[in-house]
Amino acid sequence: MNRRFWVAIGAAVLAIVLLAGMLIALHGTTIGDVTNQAASTSMYEDAPHTSGDRGASVFAVRNDAGTALAGDGDYILLMVDSSGGLYVADVVVSSITTGTVSVAQIENALPAGTNNIGDVDVLTIAAGETHAMEVGYAMDWFTTTLTLDTSAYAQHDVLAATQTLTAALRENGGRGTIMSVTLVDKDDNGRDIDVYFFKDDVTFGTENSAISISDADAASRQCAVHILSSDYDDFIGSQVAQIDNIGCVVEGATGADDLYVAAAYRDATGDTYTAAGIVLSIGIQNH
Repeated sequence: MNRRFWVAIGAAVLAIVLLAGMLIALHGTTIGDVTNQAASTSMYEDAPHTSGDRGASVFAVRNDAGTALAGDGDYILLMVDSSGGLYVADVVVSSITTGTVSVAQIENALPAGTNNIGDVDVLTIAAGETHAMEVGYAMDWFTTTLTLDTSAYAQHDVLAATQTLTAALRENGGRGTIMSVTLVDKDDNGRDIDVYFFKDDVTFGTENSAISISDADAASRQCAVHILSSDYDDFIGSQVAQIDNIGCVVEGATGADDLYVAAAYRDATGDTYTAAGIVLSIGIQNH
């Protein structure tokens, strides 16, 4: 080989080096910076974002229909919708362990079933006495017409045998306070009458006969309201007595929300009544 050959080889090598330097310069990177630029795409864990950081673009495919792009076990690209939102799978949580769980948003209505929020079954609260954030007591007003005998009564006779105040309490075995009793005497007698309230359906006696009640039934008596002749307002064709501020606590029997009422004639006059001559109205504050 002559001297001209080696000169040509040297010139070619120099041209290649110069060309490589120009290309690297055009991209703003020197040969010594290649390692540094590659390292700049890898960030330390928990490092803050800095404007101008470099990184690799995530390769994803727009798939508006959200259909599968590969079979089970195949490599697949990330899928996004028309707005660039990444598709993620809905996961149904069958149970949550004890602890603090925050739910930011429930977008869809809970389906029928036994869905619980805060241990309250929102779709299976049975009709009845389940209350949320209840304040105070409910005042209820019951009116009943006593059934009477139409013959003349003797003093201390049973004026009205035991009768039912249906659903007088808000729940089975519930409690309430009798606050007032109003007696309307349509027959205009205006006599002394005792009204008794019982927990159970007791045998008080036969109407227009002496009171006849067993010791066990007597123990069921919860409240007595004594109406005197001086308590009546004379409405010419009728007499009306109202007893307020009684404050007598009553309780329903187990499995029942009824109360029971009976009345005794305490006057010595010997009056007669029509079969529906007395109407009772009772104000009960339910607990």
